[in-house]
Amino acid sequence: MLIPTNDAFMGVSGLMLPSGFDSVVVDLLAYDSGTEINDERCASIPGPSFTECGGPGGGARAGRGEGAVTVHNGMHGVGDMNRPLRDWRGPVARVTVQRVQ
Repeated sequence: MLIPTNDAFMGVSGLMLPSGFDSVVVDLLAYDSGTEINDERCASIPGPSFTECGGPGGGARAGRGEGAVTVHNGMHGVGDMNRPLRDWRGPVARVTVQRVQ
């Protein structure tokens, strides 16, 4: 799960494993699980202290979401979260898989 969000996550599926001593590098996108409304409010986002919230985030509000997994479209500044500080576009992580034996 990506923080600060209420239902964004990253993942990889169907990655071809490397052969020999080659490695495979893949950039991961963020996905919206579609389980919760994306209101960007402190009360909806679990996790550590955020400047915008003056302390830890709240808890998730399961339900009322889009109902399907889609590529996440980032933060839009519609709630408490500071868009210039928290927004992202494109990949959110890079994974390298390399054979070790």
